[in-house]
Amino acid sequence: MVKRSVDATLERLTGRVCVVGSINADLVVRVERLPRPGETLAGAPLWVNSGGKSANQAAAAARLGAHVDLVGAVGTDPWADVVTGALGDAGVRLDALRRLTGSATGTAVITVDAVGENSIVISAGANGDLAPADIEAVRDMIGAAGVLGLAFEVPPATVSAAALVAREAGVPVVLNPSPYRPPEPELLSLVDVLVVNEHEVVELLGGPVRRRVHGRAPRRCRLRGRASRRGGPGVCRQRPRGDPRGGPSLVPRPRGSRGLRARARRAPLSHRGIRQCGRKR
Repeated sequence: MVKRSVDATLERLTGRVCVVGSINADLVVRVERLPRPGETLAGAPLWVNSGGKSANQAAAAARLGAHVDLVGAVGTDPWADVVTGALGDAGVRLDALRRLTGSATGTAVITVDAVGENSIVISAGANGDLAPADIEAVRDMIGAAGVLGLAFEVPPATVSAAALVAREAGVPVVLNPSPYRPPEPELLSLVDVLVVNEHEVVELLGGPVRRRVHGRAPRRCRLRGRASRRGGPGVCRQRPRGDPRGGPSLVPRPRGSRGLRARARRAPLSHRGIRQCGRKR
C-alpha cells in the first residue's frame, strides 16, 4: 500500500508528456563568428548530435523524470540509428515512431559562434511526411498525457490535428512556433503556452516590446490584447481578449540553440512549470 502511494505521488510529480514533431540529426560546427553572406569560414571539427526541436523537448522532459512518448518519423538511413539511440538513452519512449523507407532522416546544419549565437538550416526529410492520419493513430496516447509539446518542424496540418486532439481530451498544449511562420488563429485558440525567442516575439507582436514595460500590444499583434515584458530577450506574456482561459502565455526561450532545454533545468517540464519560467528571471 505504501509503495503504491509513493508510486502515485511520483507519477503526479513527474507527469506524462507527449511530444509530436521533429527528429533531426544535428550537424554542428563552431566558429568564431557567423559568416556573412557569400563568406567562407574555417570552423571546428564537425559534431553530430541528436536534435530536432520536438526531440529535444522529449529528451529534456525524460531526463527530468517524466514519462515521455515521442510521436515522429525518421528514415532508414544511418542517421536514424544515431538519433533513435540517443533518444532511447535519454529515456524517451519511441513506440509511436515511424521509420519511412525512401525518406531521409531530418537534418539540421548548425553554425554556432563564440558567444553562443547560432544559424540553423533544416532539411525536413521524414519530418515532412508525418501526417494527420498518424495523429489519429495515437489519439489515446495524447489523451493520456499531462501536456502535449508541439513545434513547427512538421506539416501545419499535423500540428493542428495534434492540438485539436489534445484540446478535446483536456490536455494542455505547449507550442514552439519555430521555424517561424504566423500561427493560424484556429491553432492559437488551441494553445495554452507559446515558447518563443526574441525574433519570434517581434514577429508575433508585430514589433519590438521594450524591456520591463507593461502596456497594450501593437495594433499589428497577431494575438491582440494586453502584453507585458519581463526579463531578457523573448520574455513576454500575452493575454488575448475574450479568452476565458487567459489565452496562450508567451515564455522565454534563451538566445542560441539551447531553447527549452536550458529552461527545463530551472523548472519541471509541466504546464505549470513552463508558465512559471515566464514569471521568473
